[in-house]
Amino acid sequence: MLQSLGGMELYAEARAQNARLLRLLTVLEDTIRTHPDERRALLDKAGMELQASVHLRREHLYPLIARYDGLDALTQALERERGEMLRTFERLRQIPPDGSEFQLLIELVNGQARALAEREERELFPLAAHAVPPEQAARVAQAHLENCA
Repeated sequence: MLQSLGGMELYAEARAQNARLLRLLTVLEDTIRTHPDERRALLDKAGMELQASVHLRREHLYPLIARYDGLDALTQALERERGEMLRTFERLRQIPPDGSEFQLLIELVNGQARALAEREERELFPLAAHAVPPEQAARVAQAHLENCA
């Protein structure tokens, strides 16, 4: 969670969310021989992290960034990719955690999450850090903090 309210912390929190989600999905992918209840618990943790990530982006980060020239199309593309990942994740939640389909979907979600995080890191965050005034990002970080409190 954000500890201070500088503009760069908004991007740092988004990066940290990506790292936590990818770590959970990687652990989940590597638990093929783990008891189904443990896999379901890991899936629930990943779902909570995914929900926090979606909230930060949809409510705060993407609307802020989309205001700046040329970044609206990028945030829309990222949101479409995130929507695909969420649909795959929801399919995953509907199936038993001890089957081969679960493993295939976990690998797919992990790949989607990784590609999305890499695209944010490579394209979105550098452009946003350059285009968005730090004081504006700090205000959005403050709003996010207040919303999470």
